[in-house]
Amino acid sequence: MPEWSGQISGPELVVLVILLGLVAWFFITSFSAQPYDRDFRIYALTSLIFLGGYILYLSKAVRPGTALIMTLFLSTLVLHLATAYGDHLAALDPYWHYKWMQEVYNKNQIPELDDMVYPMRGGLLKHDIVKETYVGAGPGYGLNNRNSAFFSAVFYGTAALALKPFGVPLGDVAFIMPGVIASFCAVLIYLLVVEMFSDMKPYNRIAAAAAAFILMFSPAFATKAVATNCEDDALGMLLMLAGFYFFFTSVNRKRYVYAVLSGLALLLLRITWQGWLYAFMVIGVFSFFYAIVRFINKKDCIQHLPYLAICLGLSQLWPLLLHARGGMPAYDLPPLIAGMPIAGAFAVSVILEAFNKNVRGISLPKIEGGCVESRVQNILVENLNILMVLAIVVGVMFVYNEGVGNMIEYILNSVGGVDKKSVVGDTIAEQNPLVGGSITYSSIKAFLREGNMKYGFVLIYGILMMPVMAYMAFRKHHMGALFVLAWSIPMIWGVYHKSAWIFASSAAVTVLGSTVGLFAVASRKDFDGYRVVGMLMLLILPVSYIPFTLGHYGSNIGIGYMILHSGASRDRYLWEEALVWQRDNTPVNSAVLTWWDYGHWLTSISHRPVLIDNLQADQYEIQDVARFFVNASSEEEAFKTVLAYQEAYEKQGRSLDYVMIDWTMIGKTSALHYISLGDIERNIKPDPRVGFKSYGQCAFDARYSVVEPRISIKPDGTYSYIRELVYNCGGNHVLGLKFTVSGNPPNARVDKAEVLMPDYVVPWSQWMEVQDASILGVYRLDDILACGIYWNQDEMRVCRFSQPLHTLIYVPQEFQDYMLTRLYLGDHVESYGRHGLVNRDYEDLRHFNTLEDFSGGFVRSYGIDYEGGNLTSVKREYFNFELS
Repeated sequence: MPEWSGQISGPELVVLVILLGLVAWFFITSFSAQPYDRDFRIYALTSLIFLGGYILYLSKAVRPGTALIMTLFLSTLVLHLATAYGDHLAALDPYWHYKWMQEVYNKNQIPELDDMVYPMRGGLLKHDIVKETYVGAGPGYGLNNRNSAFFSAVFYGTAALALKPFGVPLGDVAFIMPGVIASFCAVLIYLLVVEMFSDMKPYNRIAAAAAAFILMFSPAFATKAVATNCEDDALGMLLMLAGFYFFFTSVNRKRYVYAVLSGLALLLLRITWQGWLYAFMVIGVFSFFYAIVRFINKKDCIQHLPYLAICLGLSQLWPLLLHARGGMPAYDLPPLIAGMPIAGAFAVSVILEAFNKNVRGISLPKIEGGCVESRVQNILVENLNILMVLAIVVGVMFVYNEGVGNMIEYILNSVGGVDKKSVVGDTIAEQNPLVGGSITYSSIKAFLREGNMKYGFVLIYGILMMPVMAYMAFRKHHMGALFVLAWSIPMIWGVYHKSAWIFASSAAVTVLGSTVGLFAVASRKDFDGYRVVGMLMLLILPVSYIPFTLGHYGSNIGIGYMILHSGASRDRYLWEEALVWQRDNTPVNSAVLTWWDYGHWLTSISHRPVLIDNLQADQYEIQDVARFFVNASSEEEAFKTVLAYQEAYEKQGRSLDYVMIDWTMIGKTSALHYISLGDIERNIKPDPRVGFKSYGQCAFDARYSVVEPRISIKPDGTYSYIRELVYNCGGNHVLGLKFTVSGNPPNARVDKAEVLMPDYVVPWSQWMEVQDASILGVYRLDDILACGIYWNQDEMRVCRFSQPLHTLIYVPQEFQDYMLTRLYLGDHVESYGRHGLVNRDYEDLRHFNTLEDFSGGFVRSYGIDYEGGNLTSVKREYFNFELS
């Protein structure tokens, strides 16, 4: 086949322009009524960008590489800005970062103490209310921010200040900037792969383009790098990729200027992201094996050391930027996970080079004159034996200081994936393995299945490419392949054992899997026989990402659509009313007792203190709050916790005045219960079968219900119209609940209540006595039954939208006495008791009164009455909704 001449004819250009116009037309005229309209618009616009870049390439308006980089940047930007709709940031953690962005934006600094959370150290178990505080400076309480990696907040806040004259608010910057950063990441990963395999032109550009394309659509990358997700992760990933690119380029091209740029990038990374540890580990591991591979192939082992020294030396200047205001910089050595590979890289490189010189008679030649790089090389060669002795001495001191036993245990734990989680850590999803801690055939299968949903086919491709990369690195001493292995293997191992590594590993997995592109069209001697296989794998790859809609998201082929739906969660919208009310209607110093998930929202949006937040910085206080909700068996016992924290708050000029609960706490109760039963001091964990006990949520199930009334003949010959309403409990305690209801709302009556089990049906009255359980709800039973009865007539979908309105709560044993039950499910006990569904006698609460309902009962706020009169208690009336 004749190769393309590089020219494009007039007719060809016309066809391409017409095609460009058709794509643009589809983008503009999409119908908003279609459920996938937004997705198709975005994909159409992305296609438009790719087509435009192709036209630029064919018409030679720009260089091919430039056209590709422009296309990658703009298409990634469009996809990653898709979530920038609505008024809320994504998830939970971005709001912690947003809190500090506001401080930079409004006060031009970040406070050295976070005094909005954790009022007393060690909670009820360890706190000495007179002597113990978090930090003795300023007001004397709060979390220490003095050495926190806050560059991301400074970056966002400063960018917003720069754009302020143009009318761009901080919120818009926080919304948009993560998508912009993600676009630069796509460009950098392209440049990195091109550089790592620069000796395999032009196939390196195929692999690089594949890597950028995969990262663009990767759900693992999108978890932290889309618009609305203004955490530090996206900026950290950008700086890590920049550090890797400049470091590898410095070694590959033998230029110190790139090492300087790498050091500056890693310096910023160190003050931005906790993931800096992995970046330093990767560079250390690569440098360690670089020397070994060079030694195996009888080549020099120290040429990379000056670049490594410059890069790491500059990065260790971080104390100059990250220290207490007005204080002296304080330096800490990197932890062992980064320190050991780096120290080992220097020591092994020098020792192996000394062996080359003194035993093999192989040494770097002395270079006369030349550049700075040459002169430094001469100095290393001339002083090699001194450096060897120095490396041995420093190595011995390092081992002695750390302890041989500690180092061995540390290595074994790291390799084995051991994570000694705390009682609280057991309940945090990101701290738990992706599929399981131990390696078994079933866990590997599950990992590949779960990993495919996070990374796509590229994970499987990456695993298949590992032996190929190893062959290239150790047999062909290819340094690009070695870097890919040093980067990807620890990341894949890490994410297997801990879900928190999903985002950090996304780029590494992407690069490893994309190397299949090196051999898809190559005709090299070593891999010529595998060209067809590589080509097929490369062609199949896009199917893993680009969605082909088959009716609904659950049946989509391709996971690329996930990136378009990574914005704010539904519960964040349902909390908005409550957060605004708390901000506008409560005193500034009035603190809130709630679960940690909502801490960042309250401190950053409502600007009110909370006991605990998502940092989980004091596990004792977390346990106190858990025990308040699902451990204390009486109001008096729970109120003791409130009194203790109120005493701490009073010393700070504040007051604990509110309790807030939302619907999701019902589902999270298993975590609260597990924490409440644990021994944090000795890290003794409860039996999971007991600890993770929770409520049962029983949602109305129209499939098994009969909502149209039918005649029922009574024994006395009279008749009534009845309905059968089934509530699906999902097998949590029971399979389901069935109610035979006569009459119409608001006068509906439960004639019979039954428990549905897989093989039998039990009358509720019998089950309630034997199992010691109750059925309750956030709303009156009449309202919840009404939603079932009028389910098919609910044109406004009020009942479907509000989970509290169509869900009953199965309350087992001791849960009937907990404060979460008394507060959130206690307002309408009498409506359930009238129908024989309650197995407790509940008294009105003396110290807690319901203040406000938000979003149809999804969130509730309670006032704390220290006098115990509770004269302002508000009993919720039935939910007024209109049904046609």
